[in-house]
Amino acid sequence: MVWGCAVDWACHGKPLRVVCAVQSRFLNSDPANTYTLENGLITLCAPNARSAGVTIELFIPCGALTEPIPGCSSVLEEWLWRGAGAYDSRALEDALDDLGVQRESEVSVDGLLLSFACLPDDLVATLEIVADLVLRSRLESSDFRPVLAQAAAALEGLQDAPDSLLFTALNEAYFASPHGRSPFGTLKGLARLTSRSVRTDFKRRCTPHGSLIAASGQLEADRFAALVGQYFGAWSGLIIPEPAVQTRAGFYQHVQADSAQTQIGLIYPVPALDTTGYYESR
Repeated sequence: MVWGCAVDWACHGKPLRVVCAVQSRFLNSDPANTYTLENGLITLCAPNARSAGVTIELFIPCGALTEPIPGCSSVLEEWLWRGAGAYDSRALEDALDDLGVQRESEVSVDGLLLSFACLPDDLVATLEIVADLVLRSRLESSDFRPVLAQAAAALEGLQDAPDSLLFTALNEAYFASPHGRSPFGTLKGLARLTSRSVRTDFKRRCTPHGSLIAASGQLEADRFAALVGQYFGAWSGLIIPEPAVQTRAGFYQHVQADSAQTQIGLIYPVPALDTTGYYESR
């Protein structure tokens, strides 16, 4: 199998992952529906009266790129769901289920993406829970070991996914900077993690600076911005510097694997999304 990967890391000063996460619904929205809170949190809204529901996506720049220990972000992603605010793990799941909220999360090199889909009448209740996850996550020590074991299992599971192993090796070889890190981390890194170290990292890197919350569907932009200000206005944190992108010159690398398949990968740079030649290069 032959795979190709075009690398466009930055667009409008934000990681490509942020743009990819929201571009299908939000990049063509009215610029007047874009707001920035005093704490740095960016709010985007794309009203759509024909939609039956509301989709909310929250991106936080706490991915593998800036993590202090490999695997920290992967553990944090799962740990967040184990309780927040007045909800323990079971109560949190029940509250979201009672509202009929569909949700998922994903950690990448440059951040954590939380996604929610709800009915318009449940927007306020859903945003309250989202704010709990970010601002009042419990991160209880009793949940840490199971979460750590789950992260290790996910990492070991990559051995059964040759294409994922290919791109992991390809990114690590192409980027001389931390941009080539795997969001799954490493087994050695996971072994170094403690509940205290991950909790401390969450407080340091879960910051509104560089974060983005976006919504599309049956809602009003001004009302959504007001709700975000109400529930996230008190969010504070430092600006976390990101390392400059560094790549290696042309290279060839062979990774021996016990597999019946042969995977071939190619990685190359392309123009950024907001520059001439982007669409021609895809």
